Amino acid sequence: MDVFGAALGASGDFLRAAAIDAAYELGIVEALAATPSCDELADAIGVGTGRRRMRVLLDVLAALGVLVRVGDRYGRGDVPARPVVPRVGWGLMADVIRRDKALPVEGGEHERRMHEHLATAGAAAARELAPLLRARGVGPGDGLDSPGDGRDGPGDGPPTLLDLGGGAGAYTAAFLDAYPDGRATLVDFREVITLARQHLARFGDRVRYVPAEISVAEVGEGYSAVLLANVVHLHGPAQCAKYCVVAARAVAPGGVVVVKDLRMDEGRVGPIEGLLFALNMAMYTGEGDVYEASRIGAWLVDAGLVNVREERLAVAADAFAIVAEKPRVETAGIERELVERAAAVGAELPGPLRRALAFGIGLDRADRSAAARERLGNVERHYLELMPGMRADQLAGVDPAAKLFLEAPLDWSKLPRMSSAIDRLYAVLAEAGVDGGDHDHVCGPVHVHGHDHGRGHDHGLDHARASEPVLDPVLDPTLDPVLDPSQLHDADAFRANTPTLAAMYARTHYGACMPLLYGYPADLAYFRTRGSELGLDVHGTIDRYLTVPMIHELCHFGRERDALPIHLDECIAGWLGVHVWPEFAYPEPGHDDAIFAAPWLSQIGQAIVRAFGIAPVVRAHTGAARWRDVLPAAFVDAAERLCLADWMKRRTLHFLSDTLAPRPWIALAFAVAAGWDVRTYTPGALAELSLLKIAPREDAVADRAIVEDALRAMCLDNVRVAGSFRARSVVPGATITIDASRCTVTRPRTGDVDVVDPSYWLPPSVAGKILVDLGPRTGYRLRLSRLDAIPEAARAICAAPPGYQTAGFALEPVVLP
Repeated sequence: MDVFGAALGASGDFLRAAAIDAAYELGIVEALAATPSCDELADAIGVGTGRRRMRVLLDVLAALGVLVRVGDRYGRGDVPARPVVPRVGWGLMADVIRRDKALPVEGGEHERRMHEHLATAGAAAARELAPLLRARGVGPGDGLDSPGDGRDGPGDGPPTLLDLGGGAGAYTAAFLDAYPDGRATLVDFREVITLARQHLARFGDRVRYVPAEISVAEVGEGYSAVLLANVVHLHGPAQCAKYCVVAARAVAPGGVVVVKDLRMDEGRVGPIEGLLFALNMAMYTGEGDVYEASRIGAWLVDAGLVNVREERLAVAADAFAIVAEKPRVETAGIERELVERAAAVGAELPGPLRRALAFGIGLDRADRSAAARERLGNVERHYLELMPGMRADQLAGVDPAAKLFLEAPLDWSKLPRMSSAIDRLYAVLAEAGVDGGDHDHVCGPVHVHGHDHGRGHDHGLDHARASEPVLDPVLDPTLDPVLDPSQLHDADAFRANTPTLAAMYARTHYGACMPLLYGYPADLAYFRTRGSELGLDVHGTIDRYLTVPMIHELCHFGRERDALPIHLDECIAGWLGVHVWPEFAYPEPGHDDAIFAAPWLSQIGQAIVRAFGIAPVVRAHTGAARWRDVLPAAFVDAAERLCLADWMKRRTLHFLSDTLAPRPWIALAFAVAAGWDVRTYTPGALAELSLLKIAPREDAVADRAIVEDALRAMCLDNVRVAGSFRARSVVPGATITIDASRCTVTRPRTGDVDVVDPSYWLPPSVAGKILVDLGPRTGYRLRLSRLDAIPEAARAICAAPPGYQTAGFALEPVVLP
């Protein structure tokens, strides 16, 4: 029996009786006749905010057979007579649920005796758990006098333990007894640390004590094991997730994180010890609970850990340990391998993608499961066979439409849209202080090479069709260095060095390994057909339909630049594309040339720019400055940690996070800009964070532009025509909802292409003004009747009037749920 069973002991009978008494006191027994759900039951008996506590009571009553649970509904079971329970302690359960306020916990001598008891009662479980705290190897850093950063991974050093919320030190003692050369750091509140020093005095300086709350404790990194024993049941899910992030950050690559707690079976059907203790937590803590293994495992995965497993303890059937590992991947050798394998198929991987691939491949090679083998095969085929092959076919003109558009000699006088977009891109770079010299200095030599304008375009791009080997001018190291916009000093130089679209694309970030976006056969066939219908010649069709894809590729810049994680890099490239050429996301009426679903990513880039400014973001994105030199290190650190953890949870082939969930990344930018400590946040926690609490500095011009983009995003009609995804601007048939309390702009989705309702963020300063000026009303319903009314509608929303109507739109204040 673990500490939990010992803590309940004979009192378990009293707690059972108190639960049955509370069911009578609250009126649950009488209300069961209608077989209600939990919420229906709460409504019937008048329980408001205490529903979480009541739900725990229902779990216990179901386990005792007092009620019967079928799905999410409850019926009457074998209801015993009402017991007589004193109105003290657990006897006040009904009051706690009604008031949604926990009972006070005694401190002082009572708390000291409790910790003494827990240390004694938990000693056997601690000894059994100790072997789980020895990782396969330990890192060079011990987290003590000279904390390691963990990047070198496990080695042969002594084992080290970080005991978070270690109490009187039962688990630290068991660890140090099991490993005589081990060292430990114990974290708890100051009054508990005093007790731990007494219990662990025999270990001398092998123990370091940190009196602090877990999430703010300065403990270093590089531990071989991190333990959260009997901690998570004291806290709500959000805090538990933060503690798992703290543990994941502190453990060395290859090390283990162990969460030991009372066991709760899936579906919360038992064991009774876990259910009763959860009820005890509902009585005496704000949000404490006992959690299923799947819930704890999800927090560990969200924190970036892998190989999660459940371990049972022989001496404590009522408890379990959830064990996870921090991945350790040696990527240098895999990167060299990727360079060689890509070169063998005439390709070169840009640095950010190459590094991400090396990490992912390393993870899967270390994981011998069938799922890992399948992932590994898919990744290698995609990036080393399929994508390079499609790129080669595009540039070789295998498809007649590709040959028509990509190999046509460019007459820039006939490309007014593309030429204007290039001009605007260079103007943005100049405004940010970016020039070619900056880029070369920061990024160093670029090893991928571009088109040889002197040898003849067709010869190089026909290499895939040739009967004998022909040097690919895109990769031949004797040719001109790869060119991206920041390496040429002005737009005229760029145009002069760009004779074809193939030459332009071949020297972009992804141009040596991936096919051109919207250069697939279905897209090019659509462009050819639609251009003919519109009476456009080849240049007219290129200008109409390929300006946006080319700007998209150019906005990724050099291949070896310092870059944020791929997801955020794509978001910033998307924002820059929209900033340079609005039709990148929002086509003019009658046009359908935008990037499909672009606002989902570009709004994240827009939020990063709103938080930190255009110039520093552009300079860092182009490679003219390093991210850590122009943005807060806290943002870069969190972006790397969160993107990696999120990708490891999803394991997407494209290394992107959920493209339809922009809120965590928007909140991350604003939280860091507002000075918040985000080191313990997960994407889920960030998604729940109110933007109103982290509003950036006021900028009325920028915010009005953001609202305009939000409204334009609500006017996109996404369709698929003959295999090509098209985005068109139309007046939406449904009303647009501006929700100030949630800082969102949304409308119902239409058609069969959109899988979720379109959504965009509302600037917090605008949302705050709406909430203040409209009083109890929390937003607007907007009905547009003309697209050209969007700027005026945006101005009206930013002004937060009590209502507004013109010939182009109607803005109605409403109370939103």
